[in-house]
Order: sequence, then C-alpha cells, then structure tokens
Amino acid sequence: MMIRVIAVSLLSVLLSAVRVATSAAPGAPPEPAIKQAARIVKKQELRIEGPVLAGLKQRDPALEGINYVVLRRYAPEGAAAASGGILESAVKHYAAEMERLGWYTLLTDATGRRKGTAYSSPEGDWLLAVNTDPRGMVTCLINGTISLDQMPRLEFIVLKMLSTDPPALPTAEDMETLRKAELLARDGKTSEAQQALETALAKSPGSVLLRRKLAGIYREQKRGTDALAQLKAVVALEPAAYWARMDYARALYDEGDHQAAVFQFSQAAALAPDKGTPRYFAGRCYQATGKLDQALTAYSAAARLAPHWSSVQIRMGEVLEAQGKPGDAAACFRKALKADPNSSAAKEALDRVTRKQDGGK
Repeated sequence: MMIRVIAVSLLSVLLSAVRVATSAAPGAPPEPAIKQAARIVKKQELRIEGPVLAGLKQRDPALEGINYVVLRRYAPEGAAAASGGILESAVKHYAAEMERLGWYTLLTDATGRRKGTAYSSPEGDWLLAVNTDPRGMVTCLINGTISLDQMPRLEFIVLKMLSTDPPALPTAEDMETLRKAELLARDGKTSEAQQALETALAKSPGSVLLRRKLAGIYREQKRGTDALAQLKAVVALEPAAYWARMDYARALYDEGDHQAAVFQFSQAAALAPDKGTPRYFAGRCYQATGKLDQALTAYSAAARLAPHWSSVQIRMGEVLEAQGKPGDAAACFRKALKADPNSSAAKEALDRVTRKQDGGK
C-alpha cells in the first residue's frame, strides 16, 4: 500500500493561524546542512503545534495523532539561483542524510514540474516530505502517529506550500479574449474561438480562465485528448482547487479513463470533506470497473454527506444487488423512493429485487 506524504488543502487555514518560528522541533532529526551542500538557504520556517493544532484537529480528524508539523521553505542563494541542477542537488543531499539516519523511503515521485520524496523514521513516529519546483524547495516534518487513512488529506500541505506565487489573476486582455471566444462559439464559429484562445494562451500560458474555456471548446469539437491536456494544466496551476480537480476528473470519467478519474475524484474529496459529489463519482468509477467493495464504500460516504440524493441510494442498491444481497438492495431502493417518490429508476429496481426475493414471481 503506497504511503504518500506530499501535500493538505487546509494549509490555507494553517497559514492564517501559524507563527513564523526559527527554533528546531524538540527531538527532531537533525536538519541537514544543505546550505553548504547545495548552496540554498532557509527562507522561512512554519511550526504548527499547541492550541493552533488543537483547534485544527477539532475541525479536521485527519490531523488526529499529530503532535506538530514543521514546514521549511528554501531557495537558491545568489548566483546559485541560476543553476538548473541546484534543487536536484539538495534533494540528493536529503536522500543521503536519510540513508545515513536509517530512515525508510516511502515514496519517490516525479510528476510534471514537481518532484517529491517521503521518508519515515525507523520507529514510524516521524515523517519527512521533500518537494521541489523551479522556485525552491519545501520540507515537511511531521511528528506523531498517522494512519494510512489520513494520508489523502495530508498530502496537500507541501503542495500548497510550493505554490509560493498565487496563480495569475485574469488580465484585461484575457477577459477580452474570453468574451471574443464566447461570442464566436455562440455563433457556431468554434474553430475561430479555438484559434483565438490558443493564440492568447501562447502569450499567457498561466491563464486558468482561458485554459478552461479552451478545454470546453475542445470537448465540443470531440477532441477529448486535447481537452484533457488543458484541464490537466489547470490542475497544475491550481493544485489545491476543488473545482479544478472536479473538472479534470469529470472529463477523465467521460473519456472512460476510470482509473485516472477515480484518483482525481479522491483528490477532490480530500479537498472537500463535506461534499458528496466526488465520492459519488468515485463510486461510479469503481462500479464501472467491477470493484464493487470499493464502490460501496464510496457510495456509503456520499450517502452520509448527501442523504437526500436518490441517485446515491440507487447506485448502492445496484452494487448490493450485484453482490447477491437483494434484501439490502431493496432497502436502498426504498430510501431512494423516499428521497424522490417520482424516481422511475428506483421503482423499477425495487420491483426487480422484490421479484427476486419472491422467487422470480
């Protein structure tokens, strides 16, 4: 089972509450002397503990068992900033230190423009994540007892820290391009709208607004692969945005890539603990690939968050029926009818399993 400690969307909450600290965490493993080894310097240290962490635990059970978190941000120093390999050297230095300390490597990951490695102390009471992007490096040191179930929520901490610069806001030119593209698309001139957006994005590649619109144009043109590329780029620009994950996940689902879609729905669910939609669609992905136990778990989570959705109960019933549990399935279909008395799908399903229970009469 893969443990991932890379990045939690709740850091936007953490950063508003934590204090900048310079003291080392008591009992923490020694911080490698990376300034000498890789010519980068520590720019900031954030420590999350005490009343701040206690308050966060009340709001988010994923933090239960954590004693404190220390996040350190580094950047290349002086002329070293121009060296493309400086951050890679720092990561290698950390790897050597972890090996010297006898820590276990939990994850080595390289996706797009971000890289991350996670380590665990031999006793399992320390977790360390090291991440880089072209702007610098962030380490996240966590002390405590952490279960695998907590990992999806924890994995956005460092990811958010790496976003040292917020995504660019739409410029006046971007807004004008969007207006022009929408008018062209409305008149059925989708090719011209596409060209206008592509030209603008060549000058403004960080525009989330234009990429989302271009993805929509591509989907209208039945260019699913191109649309996915744009939505993937949006996720890279807005990694901790629920809507970005959902847009990408839905597109993957519509293209039939259920394995990739379920990962993105799971990421969206981690970003939004109170929303049933990503859990429902994760269940759809699992159901489509025959993973009925996982589908039932996802649907159950969605049902707890959205008990009024008849579609969730119908899907749960279908899974239970496929597992040879007509009685449990009938109970779900009845709940669906209670939520929506006019649901023909729920009525037909209930009739079907009722006949099965009656011996096919």
